[in-house]
Amino acid sequence: MNGELRERALRRRIFSVMDRLLSRTSIGSLVPPNLRARLAFAVGRKQIDRREQLYRFWRQRRPHRNYFVALESSARSETIITMLSPWITPDARIFEVGCNVGRNLNHLYRAGYTRLGALEISAAAVERLRSAYPRLATVKVDIGAAETVLLTYPSRSFDVVFTMAVLEHIHPTSRVVFSEIARVARRYVLAIEPRGGRYTHRTYPWDVPREFEVLGLRLLDRRPWSGLWRGALEAENEWDASFRDYDAFLFEIPGADAPGAAPSAVQAPLAPDGGEEGR
Repeated sequence: MNGELRERALRRRIFSVMDRLLSRTSIGSLVPPNLRARLAFAVGRKQIDRREQLYRFWRQRRPHRNYFVALESSARSETIITMLSPWITPDARIFEVGCNVGRNLNHLYRAGYTRLGALEISAAAVERLRSAYPRLATVKVDIGAAETVLLTYPSRSFDVVFTMAVLEHIHPTSRVVFSEIARVARRYVLAIEPRGGRYTHRTYPWDVPREFEVLGLRLLDRRPWSGLWRGALEAENEWDASFRDYDAFLFEIPGADAPGAAPSAVQAPLAPDGGEEGR
């Protein structure tokens, strides 16, 4: 038994050395992103990858532990409607940051919310969206990183901008994503994200309420994601135990509906503070 424990410890040390080498040097760019992700996952690294490394990972056709099935109906997506339906009508313009294969967009469209748009970093995911959901053929999905694509939209372009488990993957040097979301949203921002955040090779512990409130948005509603779930909290119903750490945060853009009102005071993004920076 002691021999087996020593072997595991040695293997973990070797993996840790390899992971540090790949994450901190240019050698990492020569290694397939999924191999790097498996190494980081195996050693439980608590430092996010460099931004370009994150881009490479998400642009893969089958990202490690992040290849999603295109479902026709979704309990997970229904939580978006549960949060938004008291505040908006079906003619609202709704935009998703990080739509992946389009599960949320499809669910919204089927529920009568057809004025949709999105951005997605993975061209492969958008290709699958087009194949799986023909009804979304007229929905515009721009391909690229959020911090780049959002800059191309006029202010107050969409009644609602929402994310689901996306902001946690935004690199700490890309804080501008928050201010850009606030800029392009006209009425509401919905963020379904970890309530406390976490450090891993692919996630950063953003304080989501603070990031949006410092930009002038008002927290209108906040609920545990588990409390919004339709049906049993089981894997067969798209539930994962890790979702207990997520909340749904609904923010309001102050003065958005006042006739002729100027855009709310969206401040310049703050400099990243605290936590471990990607190298």
